[in-house]
Amino acid sequence: MTRFVVFGAGAIGAAIGGRLFERGADVLFVARGDHGRALREGGLVLVDADGARTLAPKVILDPAQLELERQDVVFLAVKSQHTDHALRVLAEKAVSTIVCAQNGVANEPKAASLGVRVYGMMVFSPATRLVPGRVEVFSKPLGLNRLGAWPRGRDSLSGLLSERLGEAGFPTEETDRIDSWKYGKLLSNLGNAVQALCRPADDGSKVVEWAVAEAERCYAGLGIESVPLERIRELASRLTLIAIDGRVRGGGSTWQSLERRSPSIETDFLNGEIVRMGESLGIETPVNRRLVELSRIAVEGGLGPGCFSVAELMP
Repeated sequence: MTRFVVFGAGAIGAAIGGRLFERGADVLFVARGDHGRALREGGLVLVDADGARTLAPKVILDPAQLELERQDVVFLAVKSQHTDHALRVLAEKAVSTIVCAQNGVANEPKAASLGVRVYGMMVFSPATRLVPGRVEVFSKPLGLNRLGAWPRGRDSLSGLLSERLGEAGFPTEETDRIDSWKYGKLLSNLGNAVQALCRPADDGSKVVEWAVAEAERCYAGLGIESVPLERIRELASRLTLIAIDGRVRGGGSTWQSLERRSPSIETDFLNGEIVRMGESLGIETPVNRRLVELSRIAVEGGLGPGCFSVAELMP
């Protein structure tokens, strides 16, 4: 029987792993800090359209204690800034298959450098983790995914994984071009920092528009084939958003990091990815660069979401 190891059981990882566990799968969470301890001591409180329940998959807090077998499938669900550490751990284990259920486009190539089977997974899910041990998913279905072998192709395992995820409430479509989907998702994630940093009363839509335009110029310069942003947004629109306990979702993954006063943030691997592309091409990317700078300031200062005016987001 395939065991699913969720390395990084945060909002996305715990939601996916919890639903797989709920449907009888063998699931192991690798989680750290207060959240990991809460999962191990009290279980995962998973709240979605089906209500709230407490699930008790196995949890380990120290990745060094992880023992893998060849049939295990590792869902890598840490934020991109933690990927290098996670892969150093996995390189010392008998890892054979990694599914990168992450934002950004840097994770799959790094995982592939281990010489193992790698699958990319584009995840669209309004999952939220603000307090230790509790994950809320504010939509029906729980998410809409694309999955395929990295960088291109599909095989029997990608088909099996897509089927199992669909049964768990995350409809997942196989694709031969997961690389294009991940680059398309990156375009949509360029607005994460704007949502997190901009005051709620301000309209940051123009800033997002300019950040995306910079990215599209870089994509063109590098010959990157990307699923159009309009198609990504259309996919997201198929989710029916719900309220939980009378609350709507506060914000995306970057917003959640600021809300929790996390010591790091993934903007370096979203907007920062575009900055690095621009540098390689000699293309200016001032808006994305500014968003990276302000994200670092917000994290270092423990400022929380909505800490800048829209004017301050401009370079």
